[in-house]
Amino acid sequence: MDKQKIASLVDGKDFTIIIDMAQNNPKKVIRHLIRLTYTKDNLLRWKSIETLGLVSKEIAKNDPEVIRDIIRRFLWSMNDESGGQSWSAPQAIAEIIYNNPDLFADLGPMMISSSMNEEMFQPGMLWAVGRLKGKVEYINEVLPDIIKFLEAPKPYVRGYAAWAIGELGVRGSLDKLTKLVVDQSIVDIYIDGDLYQKTVGEIAYSSIEKLN
Repeated sequence: MDKQKIASLVDGKDFTIIIDMAQNNPKKVIRHLIRLTYTKDNLLRWKSIETLGLVSKEIAKNDPEVIRDIIRRFLWSMNDESGGQSWSAPQAIAEIIYNNPDLFADLGPMMISSSMNEEMFQPGMLWAVGRLKGKVEYINEVLPDIIKFLEAPKPYVRGYAAWAIGELGVRGSLDKLTKLVVDQSIVDIYIDGDLYQKTVGEIAYSSIEKLN
């Protein structure tokens, strides 16, 4: 088992095989998956995040502390002092929580608060908030902050905020979403297992349709 083998399986979404491998050698599989969350290949990075969430669910059944430690490592990677920042940390943490809400939901607020004022983590945090819809209760507490991101200067922040608001059903943001419909800035966004290239306006329009 090596990184290239895992990368090939992740790319092919061979989740069952990867999960079986993780049951025999969990730490090694997890280590390779974490490394893949740093890859420059955008699609492979997202697939590795998705896979990490699924694998964590199986490993946590027998050894939840291993997964909790992984989340802590991602949180540490968001700290300037860590020297190894991963912009994918919020997404990875969210995907683990999504698959294990009863075990790890308590670590979500730290991820959100650590991302709020850090530009590089804001898009990932916004995706995380949308992803965790219905899985955790504390998302409602940050809705006012999420709405504010619709007016952010960076397209990825605006686009991911628009998507999150559609997922969360925040009807009070319809006016601001409507203003974004003409926004032609292009962003990549991972939705339901696929990576899409959309304009911020398209994302906003899709969210408006969800809210109406």
